[in-house]
Amino acid sequence: SRRFVLSDPARIAPVVLSSLRRALSDAGSSVLLSYSPLDTGNLNGIYIKDERVSFTVIGELESDAVINTDRFLDRDIYRENRTKIRYLRKSAEAMVNSAVETMQRIYRLHSEVEKIYATAMDFGAKEKYTQKLIKTILT
Repeated sequence: SRRFVLSDPARIAPVVLSSLRRALSDAGSSVLLSYSPLDTGNLNGIYIKDERVSFTVIGELESDAVINTDRFLDRDIYRENRTKIRYLRKSAEAMVNSAVETMQRIYRLHSEVEKIYATAMDFGAKEKYTQKLIKTILT
């Protein structure tokens, strides 16, 4: 089996892999697809069953070759939009960082609320009520 890893500085691997998937589908090839767990709409791996060949976004895997996705960019368009691209990357990174900070703050607040109600909660009474409700529903 052969493994090709996509190095993806421009973050276009999902587009490259989607184009490859379409070409393989048109050719009637049998493939297994892998999607990003963080963005399930983004394809991050293809395995061609009959050929025993895989293409994945760079990771910890050893590979037979590395394909830099920048080679598929139109250099002139990239150069013309370099400032916008840099700004958008920084903006995206700031939004992700802000989301992470917000989730951390939410977790801390949730833990504080949990401490308050856990001390006041009668879990035995809740369990009795739950069992009674289940009996009522099932009988």
